[in-house]
Amino acid sequence: MMDTSIILFHLDKDPCYFLSNFYPWVKGKPTKSLNIEFEGQKWPSSEHIYQALKFKCDTIVEKEWREIIRNAPTPFISKYLGHFYTSTQFLWQVKYKDLVLRYKDHVRLIDDFEASLPLIMKVAVQAKFLNSDLKHQLVRTGDRKLGEATSDKWGYYGDNLLGQVLEEVRSSLK
Repeated sequence: MMDTSIILFHLDKDPCYFLSNFYPWVKGKPTKSLNIEFEGQKWPSSEHIYQALKFKCDTIVEKEWREIIRNAPTPFISKYLGHFYTSTQFLWQVKYKDLVLRYKDHVRLIDDFEASLPLIMKVAVQAKFLNSDLKHQLVRTGDRKLGEATSDKWGYYGDNLLGQVLEEVRSSLK
């Protein structure tokens, strides 16, 4: 039996998909323009922010890399770039594989990378939910536990780090 005190989300058909870092993309296309304001620029999703902030921004090349991630056409592509993936299971990945290979040896991850990831996620999620419509939707989830229906460290069936970040941001918005 499903615990109704938990709001799980992951797929774009889920009623609370707005909690996902990939929102507002559905089947690879934006359903609306989110344009998150962060550091004086517009960002298409919180996933874009999260992936870009994992990298230092000290050199011209590192600034270029962050900008490439910010301008990635979809959150899926920003994730591909942010993880330095080079697999090419899908045709679209061929173009981005070459880009990753070109930059990979010239950009550096932030210091204390693993330990910093939850804080980076919190910054990205906070920026997203400053949007008043989304802020109200998040607050309306009440005190229910939140979790992405995945089994990695971010997901509910893993360490639920994304759910915890969402709950912290929700608490600060109340």
